[in-house]
Amino acid sequence: MDNEGNQLLQQLHEYPIILARRIGGSRYNGVSLTIKFNTTILIDPPYAQKQQLRAWITENKATLTSFTLRSTSKSGALISISVDEKVILIANAESQQDGQTFSIEAKISFPDQKKYYVLVCSNCGQDVRYSIIMQIHCMNCGQHRMLIPRCRFNVNLEDNSGTTTGMIINKEAEKLLSLTAEQIYERTSTKNNFPPMKDLYTGFINKIFSIRAKKAFARATNTTATKLYIQSCMKKEYTTHSPTALNKNNIHEASKRKQQVEPEQVSEQAESSSLRMKQKLEPPTPEKPN
Repeated sequence: MDNEGNQLLQQLHEYPIILARRIGGSRYNGVSLTIKFNTTILIDPPYAQKQQLRAWITENKATLTSFTLRSTSKSGALISISVDEKVILIANAESQQDGQTFSIEAKISFPDQKKYYVLVCSNCGQDVRYSIIMQIHCMNCGQHRMLIPRCRFNVNLEDNSGTTTGMIINKEAEKLLSLTAEQIYERTSTKNNFPPMKDLYTGFINKIFSIRAKKAFARATNTTATKLYIQSCMKKEYTTHSPTALNKNNIHEASKRKQQVEPEQVSEQAESSSLRMKQKLEPPTPEKPN
């Protein structure tokens, strides 16, 4: 809605309070709301509850600021996450409920794989086992349709607690590689002079990604690592480093750095410090009367 949308955009950093009537709701991948033809939105409505909400905003501004950063991608796109959701370790992903969405922060690398796409029926989206784009009679929908590529591939996920495999598909997979499914198909299935896919891997070295994922519903065996379905993936603007344990190597390195300070420099620093201290302690010399 243009009018209300522009007003909200101008007030976005002030956390505007709205009253929305006759809106649609969905619980797919969390709760999402959408407008209808008869939806009305009031910004800062004249009701007593507004003051209560404003007080809540003031008390929880730090939480809201953190949520804004975590739920907004670099391009400005919104990512559906819970306000109070915490980032979990990969080692704890196994304990999450099947189908429950959660957040992790991990490095991404690519396993040795040849295909980064699947071919599907352009009418119903059913996967097929053909290797090139062609017209087929789809056994799922019964239509004669051309096949189209759909991006799908696996990635390795790693944090300080362990590693696992994640599958990423469709638009999120295309955004991760900065290529469309059609471009990926051209690069991997034809013999034209396209750069190899491995050329893209260098952009992921030592980069941390904020990832929304959920567990796969089934595993091949109990010894198989948990596989995750990636719903959204965003490169972090900064990299957080876990505290390094103090060990003998750390102590030795610190000692070496300390010994590398030149004696003359230490002597000059000590002499300068002593002079400043002496000037503070000694009273000023009185001026002689004329």
